[in-house]
Amino acid sequence: MNMLDPTAIANPDDYRPEDIKGLYIRRFKKDIQDQVESAFKERQIHVAYCDASEAEQDAFDIFTDIFI
Repeated sequence: MNMLDPTAIANPDDYRPEDIKGLYIRRFKKDIQDQVESAFKERQIHVAYCDASEAEQDAFDIFTDIFI
């Protein structure tokens, strides 16, 4: 925020979301699709399969044990 407006935040070490609420706009792709139609190419998804290494499989097993 300070790069855009150095005076926007009085104390950069102590501010809250409501202090910067008016300093940004959140936009979703669907909201601006008609303005930038050529910029959003249709994505193509390809699935690639590969075998996990022993270390990767060990890590997967550890995380599986933690979260299940």
